[in-house]
Amino acid sequence: MNKSRIKNCALYHEICILRILVQMGYLSEDELKGISQIAAEDYQATINIDKNLVCCNF
Repeated sequence: MNKSRIKNCALYHEICILRILVQMGYLSEDELKGISQIAAEDYQATINIDKNLVCCNF
């Protein structure tokens, strides 16, 4: 697996975990957006993630 793909996978899973925290009430949607933006920059991600289609839909 190449480094770009690893970074994208890591970002995807981090956003899944953050969405769980939003659903539990620990984070707001605005906080999710801010943290997700910081994480995307930190991981140097090359994917676009639609928050409505992320893996953790309960």
